[in-house]
Amino acid sequence: MTSDSRSSQDQATFTTIYREHYPQILAYLRRRVAAAVAEEYCADVFGRAWANFSSLHNPQRPLPWLYGIAGNVVKEYYRGKSARQDRVEEEAELDQIAADDFSQVADLSLDINRALNALSFADRDIIALHAWEQLSIPDIAASLGITENNARVKLHRARTRLKEVLEPENLGRS
Repeated sequence: MTSDSRSSQDQATFTTIYREHYPQILAYLRRRVAAAVAEEYCADVFGRAWANFSSLHNPQRPLPWLYGIAGNVVKEYYRGKSARQDRVEEEAELDQIAADDFSQVADLSLDINRALNALSFADRDIIALHAWEQLSIPDIAASLGITENNARVKLHRARTRLKEVLEPENLGRS
């Protein structure tokens, strides 16, 4: 479907969605990819959203759908890195992303930063969707393309792993 064949109502709805949710999607991306590419990737997210606008089932709640698209963009970002560069760059980027993001939240300690970075991408992502993006279980499920029960289980397991990493003996403390 070309933009010419879309209704003016679709265009107006998409424009409203873009204006209302661009800052949230950009913040989501800035926490996950290098700052230098976050805006470019945000444009990519909204480009894909417009191209697939017919797949938005609930225009009144577009955020989970947008987070799903953004999550795919982030996955492609990390998949596209070469194997040799991947580990070094990812560590540096995650340290920088974590430092930038966590510096805005005074209560988070260095221990929490390290603990989050010790988790897998999937665990960090689901915790971030719930804690930082403040998505409900149904919205997390929609953004990840999984069932609500699966989202609930994955979030519980990620929290359990985070709690284990935060144990004093795992932080190098007695």
